Amino acid sequence: MDHGATLSPETELEGLTSQEAALRLKAEGPNELPAAIKRSLAQRSWDVIREPMLLLLLVAGVVNFLLSKVGVAPVSWQTDSNLSLATVVVAAVWGSLAFNMLLFMAALRNIPRSYYEAAEIDGASGWRQFWSISLPLLRPTSFMVVLLSSIGAMKEFALVQALNGGGPGNTNYLMVQYIYHTGFELNKVGYASAASFILMLMLLVIALIQVRIDRRTELG
Repeated sequence: MDHGATLSPETELEGLTSQEAALRLKAEGPNELPAAIKRSLAQRSWDVIREPMLLLLLVAGVVNFLLSKVGVAPVSWQTDSNLSLATVVVAAVWGSLAFNMLLFMAALRNIPRSYYEAAEIDGASGWRQFWSISLPLLRPTSFMVVLLSSIGAMKEFALVQALNGGGPGNTNYLMVQYIYHTGFELNKVGYASAASFILMLMLLVIALIQVRIDRRTELG
């Protein structure tokens, strides 16, 4: 065992009472405060920004707090059917934004730099380069993003169930919520299976329509 090894400030504070830890930090100075923060606390702070549901709840709470300070009634995010659906849409868009941007960034990196250099020699502006080079070459990626987003929105369950459960009431029941309610809560497995098959057909039709439109656009 190496007795000369040093422990991190976070490890040294473990096992101490809150008063002992406070006295220890006060004696060692404010420079040790960042190292004393638990990794779990830092991780949860990042989760609030990364997770759409947590971020949405934080924003809604801040908005209602500011409204109460100026004497305005708080917004009924969960009891108003229109606002309840809007919160789901905003959270879904935020949750898929990073993945979609990653696809677009990868597609932009695959565009040859020589195209932009030739356009600069011809005197094309930045907006003209985007409209004539970037946007047409991003068409396949845009099609894939629209297709994946459409399919994902049609079968979204966890986010809706966590935010409002399709409520208030059943005003915002999506197809997947209906399947879950019918199959697991009402124990009507046959109806739930039929609804699942219909949902699969709807997703298949949407995918075929988008593929057909994309092919016509490429040929046209």
